Amino acid sequence: MNPNLLFLVGAVVLAVLGSVLVRLVTRPRTRPIGANEIQQALRNMSRHRPRRVHGPDGVRLIGRDESTDGPTTGVS
Repeated sequence: MNPNLLFLVGAVVLAVLGSVLVRLVTRPRTRPIGANEIQQALRNMSRHRPRRVHGPDGVRLIGRDESTDGPTTGVS
């Protein structure tokens, strides 16, 4: 058999095996989600999230609330 033809057949076989392997690894695990399902999931997640706490000046507080933790002057 001609070595060029043998090389071509081997390359085609490797390409087919590679694409099958990639397809098996990257295929979706479940069915695709529709746009309505995504919106509903986001709404449900936002309902269960705790509300944000804002200070008296309207700035969002992250972490502890100073009004319940006592005054912090920054001086020890």
